[in-house]
Amino acid sequence: MGIEYTLQVDPPDPARILPLIRRLPELQETEEGFNVGPFGSGWPSASLSLNPLGVYFCDYARTGTLLGLLVAWLAGEFGSVTVSEL
Repeated sequence: MGIEYTLQVDPPDPARILPLIRRLPELQETEEGFNVGPFGSGWPSASLSLNPLGVYFCDYARTGTLLGLLVAWLAGEFGSVTVSEL
């Protein structure tokens, strides 16, 4: 299990969000969205997908590293990001 978050941006624009997601290291596209980096035992470090508010993000490694990186990139593109733990 991981820690789940919604990263909300205004206005949520998939065409602007997707290029930022694609910059994440060791990204693999899945049917549900994306997996990022190896964590161990076949698990990714994180998984994410686009949602109506912006991005759903699940941090399996629980380090916050990939989350922080994506929040910084989203803030640079959109100006502000609201991070809500689910």
